[in-house]
Amino acid sequence: MLGEQATLLVAHHVDSRDTSVRRSYSFIERNAVGVWTVSLLAASLPNSREAPQTLVLEVGVEGAPRDAALDKVAPPTLAKQLLDGISAHDGVTRLHGSPAVIRSGDSDTVLEAIRDARRHATVIVASSIDATTDSTWHQIADSLTTQAIGNAAVFSICAEAVDELNSQLPATHQVHRGHVRTFAPGVDLDDPRDGLRHRFLNPGSLERSITKDSRSGKFRVANHLQKAFALPSRRRLLELDLPADVRRTQEILKKEELRVLRTATASAAVSTIASPTIKERADEAPVEIQSESKAPPSPLLKSIAERTLRIVRRWTNAEDLTVDSLEGLDRQVGHITAELSAAESQLDEAASKESRLVDETAELRARVEELELELRYTFDESVKHEREATVLRQRLARSAKPEDAFVDQLEDVWKDPESVLDVIDRITPNGKVHPAASRVVFTGTISDVEAIHDRDPFGRYAVAFWQYVRVLHDYAKAREMGFEGNVHMYITDDSQDGAKCSPDRHAGRESDTVLNNASWRAERVRPVPTSVDPDGQALMDAHFKPTHRDQVAPRLHYYDDTVAGGTGKIYVGYIGRHLTNGSTRNT
Repeated sequence: MLGEQATLLVAHHVDSRDTSVRRSYSFIERNAVGVWTVSLLAASLPNSREAPQTLVLEVGVEGAPRDAALDKVAPPTLAKQLLDGISAHDGVTRLHGSPAVIRSGDSDTVLEAIRDARRHATVIVASSIDATTDSTWHQIADSLTTQAIGNAAVFSICAEAVDELNSQLPATHQVHRGHVRTFAPGVDLDDPRDGLRHRFLNPGSLERSITKDSRSGKFRVANHLQKAFALPSRRRLLELDLPADVRRTQEILKKEELRVLRTATASAAVSTIASPTIKERADEAPVEIQSESKAPPSPLLKSIAERTLRIVRRWTNAEDLTVDSLEGLDRQVGHITAELSAAESQLDEAASKESRLVDETAELRARVEELELELRYTFDESVKHEREATVLRQRLARSAKPEDAFVDQLEDVWKDPESVLDVIDRITPNGKVHPAASRVVFTGTISDVEAIHDRDPFGRYAVAFWQYVRVLHDYAKAREMGFEGNVHMYITDDSQDGAKCSPDRHAGRESDTVLNNASWRAERVRPVPTSVDPDGQALMDAHFKPTHRDQVAPRLHYYDDTVAGGTGKIYVGYIGRHLTNGSTRNT
């Protein structure tokens, strides 16, 4: 039973076009701390690919900043009850009300969850120390992740399964005994740098926060660490884009909730205005009803006339019940109805605008996180290269030829371009002959390039791609001079003169997962001259990657035709957004 300070708001929407059904329950409670809302959204969307059956549970406190609300609000008991009672999945990842215990032979379940490109929740992996501590470890993992329920898929790994799981993961993504690691969405096991995104819980912090309950004898983790540990997972889920169908459902039900509230508010107002009985005012004369019939008017007719006059007087200030006064009331009602319709349209538009702004804010927050991560990658590279340059300069200064430490300036013709389109102009045969085009030729589609040009206002991608073109040009030149290695060997061979880039920015081939997928492989088959291949196309799985993590993640794919008997050139068949693989997400 709801208390006086509690409200239950139910919104329901059925779409006859596709038989989709949407419903939400919002429980709103006011107390001394604030206004709390628990909302449960349920949707059955037969035509949805991503979310045909969806449940979304949200909890919030009105007026509190996001971080303050995250600190105040814990997952409701309903979250655990739902996850314990139904089979709920995020992508292909099963969500549980408590950690899933993984024994020998079960590690594929964890690996599948880690690699799941469709999931939005985080994956938390807690690896036990040894078999004697498995039971204790499961208690600790359960307590630690109490406030991450519904926001993360938690796996407590028995000691017997730790090595089994790690054998399927690269060293950069493993979770060793006694450690707890959080895997964000979009894991790329083929990229060593991706490991930086998936953070470990400091073992010392965990150890200091563990106590044993004197009554139950169970081990538990201090509340402050539960909150701190769950915070990144909860914040990330708030910032990530939900599937388009779910966002659409939220928007539809939000509008329906507003309509329900407007109707309820209006009904309450009307009920207070309307009087159940009509009592004549002392200064009002009874209404006289003129009738062609000699029979006196019936009591019912007289009552209706008196009530009608009251309504006319209330809303039009007319004193008599006449045709003019009734038409005046009709005009006023029509005007109010038109105003109400316009107001409802404005409210619907405002709700749609708010929804768009929420989506844009979430996208911007995700973009900031990605840029911060990319900045970390770049900073690591900068520190490494600066150290190498300093050591080499010092050695040269002590050598017999210290003047060799001097670095010539680039010729103007090789200076950085202003945009990605400038890069394309330089390597496209179009009458403007650039030295780079003698060995590197663009054969791709300009629309793919324009898609990232629009996202590169300051030329960051342009400078990176130009560096890769210079690397390919100088590699082709080295091949011409007798070098027998491939592009990656050239990049890592300090004895070869010419432009270089970080080996981490180059991939000599795609993973087997990509190449064995017919659709993904086909995306990497790109145009080449018929002098290179009679079919006019070739597989271009080798590529450069100017960024490791961002929403565009542009790539440069190329085909190396410098082999004996070839044209001696490199053909760039694609510059554009990251092509589909196991880690890309639909946007």
